[in-house]
Amino acid sequence: MGTLPANAAAIIREAAKSPLGIVALMVLALGVLASIFFRQASERARVGIFALLVLGVAGFAVAAMRATNEATRLAAGVRPIAQFVVRGFVTDRQTRQTLEGVKILAAGTPLEITSGDDGRILGTLRDVPPGAILEFTAHKPGYLTWRKQYLVSSGTEGAEIEVEMERDAH
Repeated sequence: MGTLPANAAAIIREAAKSPLGIVALMVLALGVLASIFFRQASERARVGIFALLVLGVAGFAVAAMRATNEATRLAAGVRPIAQFVVRGFVTDRQTRQTLEGVKILAAGTPLEITSGDDGRILGTLRDVPPGAILEFTAHKPGYLTWRKQYLVSSGTEGAEIEVEMERDAH
């Protein structure tokens, strides 16, 4: 116990590195302060103050853990991409001419884009998490279904896809 004052700075520094360490320091500090300030109070008052201290520390612990979980999630790059733009062109694979009226879908999402008369496609998905794999498909009568997977990486704002549709021989 004699080395406690000598090591107090190191103990506080190490405890302050985690939310639970901060909670432990708060419990110790509040316990010492409460025993000093309420030494002369009645037993009923001390029990009431103790209960309030426990509730306060518990509330702080919950808030600290939530903040740490959110910070860890954000630091890990898990923040979803708010506006993920899908753009590109649709062409006939053999003739290289643009195709109009091709439906582009992304499995498991509400995305549905139809190519314009110039073959352009443009659509937006909301809150796409980095690491997600988008499976794009393109459909047009008389053509085979086109498929492509796209891995969403953090820092990206969208996907540029070039759809080459192949005529159905049947």
